[in-house]
Amino acid sequence: MKGQSVVVQFILFFLIGLSILISVGQFFKYQSDLFKERASDESIKLTSSYVSSLIITLHDSCKECDFINFTFRISNTTATYYQEVGLVKNPQNLVVRKIPSETIVNSSIHNLNETLEFVVSNASSVYPITLTFNKTKVIL
Repeated sequence: MKGQSVVVQFILFFLIGLSILISVGQFFKYQSDLFKERASDESIKLTSSYVSSLIITLHDSCKECDFINFTFRISNTTATYYQEVGLVKNPQNLVVRKIPSETIVNSSIHNLNETLEFVVSNASSVYPITLTFNKTKVIL
């Protein structure tokens, strides 16, 4: 009878220790996922701000040029998400979307969308993105 109580005691302490280890691991995994989600949300806001500033720079640079191309690349800060940058028609906005979770950030490009006409387009952050600005027709 004494041997059986030692075995039961061993199994009981093993299960308690294992459950504590699993719960602590799940807590840290939750914290990591939460941090990654917040970092990726801030990343798409930063990307939207970056592309907006590039559009404003294109609009204000080279006063005598009629046609400007600018190619840039967006680095992926989180390994599981990528971003899609697009110009939409109704309403005319710059849209940055995080895929696969479909978080969207809209930007009016500091009200520059009222003077520019957008050509509807989408580009993935995996590839280089080219912005083309036609100053004579005021088309981006």
